[in-house]
Amino acid sequence: MDWNKLKQPTFIIAVLFSFKLILQPLGIDIPDQQLNAFANGISALVTIIGIFMDHTPKAKTPDQPKQNDTSAPV
Repeated sequence: MDWNKLKQPTFIIAVLFSFKLILQPLGIDIPDQQLNAFANGISALVTIIGIFMDHTPKAKTPDQPKQNDTSAPV
């Protein structure tokens, strides 16, 4: 398993929203039916997006300067 994925905020948000879907069969539910249905839809959408997003950091191309580089271009 790639543990670097756990450091990405989008992955963490997707996991948190998935807890709503996991807890519902256990009886932990939102009492209002309409609000519960809306929360389920949002949770499912965010979870699916979080699963399929690319969580790997982008590789720097050679033409991009380093962030620490404070020297002026010549």
